[in-house]
Amino acid sequence: MAEPFNRLEIDGVPVYWADAPPFSAALLFRVGIADEQYLNRGITHLTEHMALDRFFSAPFAFNGATSYEITSFSYQGDRTHFPRFVSDLAAHFSDPGVEHFDREREVLRSESAGRDPGAVPRLYRSRYGHRGPGLCFPPRNGVWAG
Repeated sequence: MAEPFNRLEIDGVPVYWADAPPFSAALLFRVGIADEQYLNRGITHLTEHMALDRFFSAPFAFNGATSYEITSFSYQGDRTHFPRFVSDLAAHFSDPGVEHFDREREVLRSESAGRDPGAVPRLYRSRYGHRGPGLCFPPRNGVWAG
């Protein structure tokens, strides 16, 4: 019986996908807010933003997200552009560059300004303090600071 998915490796990264229109894929990394330290809170989200910065004129749809434990990069578009998307992401992680650091840091500040994180992050902060899941509450330090 054939597998329901396809697999290939791009720059050492295993990639899996299913043949179903429209072509879409996601890269998931087991790193997130819970892996950060208090003074560098936000660095994973900043890295995600900086990695995607190079794709703003790309001929495909893409997005990124950072949660407590996962950072993901999603792609939707022509199958032929996907290997380049993965390759460009891998290049970013080996040489991230800092030319857009300040701009992306400001974007993150704007995203968090006035946002009420809700009850769950407050409960996490009460339980874990300023580590692990307790870091889900946006602080005014680390990469957020001026």
